[in-house]
Amino acid sequence: ALNPIKDIMYEDANLSDYLVYIYIIGVLILMGLVGYYFYKRKKAEVLTVPEVVEVVLPADVKALQALESLKNAQLWQKGQIKEYQTGLTDIIRTYIEERYDVKAPEMTTDEISQALQRVDFDPKFTIVLKEILQVADMVKFAKATPEDDIHNIFMEKAVDFVQSTKDTSFE
Repeated sequence: ALNPIKDIMYEDANLSDYLVYIYIIGVLILMGLVGYYFYKRKKAEVLTVPEVVEVVLPADVKALQALESLKNAQLWQKGQIKEYQTGLTDIIRTYIEERYDVKAPEMTTDEISQALQRVDFDPKFTIVLKEILQVADMVKFAKATPEDDIHNIFMEKAVDFVQSTKDTSFE
């Protein structure tokens, strides 16, 4: 004999029925807090990174360093006269541009001389400057070969030119 079908028995809900949901919500809240903590920490690190201050060397210091480097390369001793003269004039032209705000790298030797007359350039250096630039132009463009001793003389003149015309207002 079969027993009769009984109605479904209902049980009152208790805390253990909802524990899975409580754990899931707790883990999500904990993950959110940990994420927020690392976000704030990373943001604080970005804010506390010290700014890199670029030290700007004066034009004369840069030029003297470049001249020393060119001298140490000993290009003309290796037969690379054109490269040596090109490097020498590039250094001088860059120095003039930075020191006197004359676009010397883009100008001819005569244009540089004319432009320097309009700024506070001491005219006694014009002859030395023109001599260096014109001989270099002859080597670069006319494939002239100057005397061997002229390279040392021009290096000394270039160093003297930079040291004599440096801006002393910052010292």
